[in-house]
Formats: sequence, structure tokens, C-alpha cells
Amino acid sequence: MGAATREKKPRMILFDAVERGSIDDFDAALVAGRIDETRDGEDVLMFAARRRDEEMVKHLLRRGANSRFCNSNGDTALHLACLNGQTTVVEDLLAHGADMEARGAQANRPIHLACAGGFEDVVGALVLRGCVLSAQNANGALPSTLCSNLEIKALVSDIEREGESARERFRVKTASRLAADAARAREEERRALEECARERREEEEKRAERERIQVEEHQRVLDENEALRRTLEEIEAKERERALLEEKKRAKKTKSTAGKKKGAVATKKKT
Repeated sequence: MGAATREKKPRMILFDAVERGSIDDFDAALVAGRIDETRDGEDVLMFAARRRDEEMVKHLLRRGANSRFCNSNGDTALHLACLNGQTTVVEDLLAHGADMEARGAQANRPIHLACAGGFEDVVGALVLRGCVLSAQNANGALPSTLCSNLEIKALVSDIEREGESARERFRVKTASRLAADAARAREEERRALEECARERREEEEKRAERERIQVEEHQRVLDENEALRRTLEEIEAKERERALLEEKKRAKKTKSTAGKKKGAVATKKKT
């Protein structure tokens, strides 16, 4: 049993890491395991797609996960992404070679599931990649038959009826829409940058105004201190001048008193 546990552990760690959504743990576990490990008939890529973990799916594809792996029903990670309406995951899987025409449970192809779910962007991604729209599932249903979304139904029905010319019109329309979206995004970015620049200018002007006020306040304090210093100097000068006058008066008075005493003594001697 111990040997069986050791043999099972790397696989379990891989799936546990995907379940936690931890890319670091998955990379650490991959050292001892293989990316094509399966559990309950699914590989880690299908497991991540079922959990709707876009970042993990992207990482697994970068690490070499097989985008065409299917379970016993024939379902792939692309089937699950279309079932869940995950446009980003669908595009990533297609970019890594996922099979758009793989037949899953009830012979449904990914386009059947996307149409049934009413996922317009997912259907658009498959249509632009050239998926077959004339394929029937096990119940004989075409993708258009399963459409609940009227816009999707119109698109798919037009391509079923007119062929590639309708698909090409859709490509042109999509390209125009994407170009318009890109132009709008650039305009929004430009406005955002202008707004950011305006806010920066306003903040700089406010900061400059604050600094100006601080400088003026500092200068005012210096001027007041200087005026106070001069006032004190004037007071001290006047005080020194007053003291000097008082000293002169005292000296004059002393001299006068001494002269009188001297005269009185001389008069007394004559007598």
C-alpha cells in the first residue's frame, strides 16, 4: 500500500495544485509528475477548464499540456470552455491547436455547445477560425437548431445557407468592430492621459501656490522681526541718549555744588 501511495502522490499533488489555483505549487509538483497525468478520465487541462480557471489553463498550455486530450466521451477542454462560455480560454486553446471538430458526448462539437449556451463571443471565435457549421450531433441537430440567441442563430444560419461568403462578411464586420473598439480604446487612453496630465498640472500649480504662500509668510515673519529689531535698537539708542543726558546733568550739578562749597570756604577764611 505504501508503494501504491508513493506512486499515486505526484498525480494527486498536480490535481490538488490545480484545484487550489496555485501555479507555483503546480510547477513544484510537476518536477515529480507528468503534465499528461489523468484523474477520473480527465487531464489537468480539462480539470482546470472545468473549474473555469483561465490563468491556470493559460499556464498549463505554456507548460505543454495537450489541448486535444479527450475523455472517454470524446469531450475536450475546448468543449468545456465552450460549455462555460469562456471566450479567453477558447481562444487560448485554439491558439494551441485545440480540435474544433472533436465529437464529444452526444456527438456534440464545441460549436454545438457554444450555440446552445448563447455565447456570442465564443461562437464568433469558432466561426472566425472556420469551424464546420453543417455538422449534426447524435440527435441530428445542427448548431443553428440549438441557438437560443437570435443574433447567433442569424449568423450561423446565414453561413449554413450562403457558405463562405457569409463567413467572410462576418470576418469583415468583426475586423471593423475590433478596429473601432481599438480606436475607441486609444481615444479613451488619450483622454485618460490628458486628464492625468491636467490633474498633474493642477497639483503642480497648487503646490507652487502653497510654496509661494509659504515663502511670502516666511518673508513677512522676517520683515516683522527686522522691524521689531529696528524698533528695539531705536528704543535702546534713545535710552542710551537719555542716560547720557542724565549723566551730564548729574555731572553739571555736582560741579556746581562743588563750586559753591569752594566759594563759601573762601568767604569764611576772609572773615
